[in-house]
Amino acid sequence: MHRKKQRTLHDGKCCNVRSAPPNFSEATPDFSTPNFLMKLSDDQIETLSETELGEALIGRGLDLALYPDKQAKVRKAQSL
Repeated sequence: MHRKKQRTLHDGKCCNVRSAPPNFSEATPDFSTPNFLMKLSDDQIETLSETELGEALIGRGLDLALYPDKQAKVRKAQSL
């Protein structure tokens, strides 16, 4: 059962709002953290978009100019 929170609206009236439980399945992963790629399997790395791979590699401090296409980014991510 969720606890009710009491909130004050902008006009000073109160309303009761139920707080929803956190939904961890819909959490957006933080690609910029250095350990993000290390937690993924090779298959999971291959399913990432090229943008997501790029963000993850930049988070590791790598220069994307060295990895021009998605396949090069995938190979580098898998080697980490």
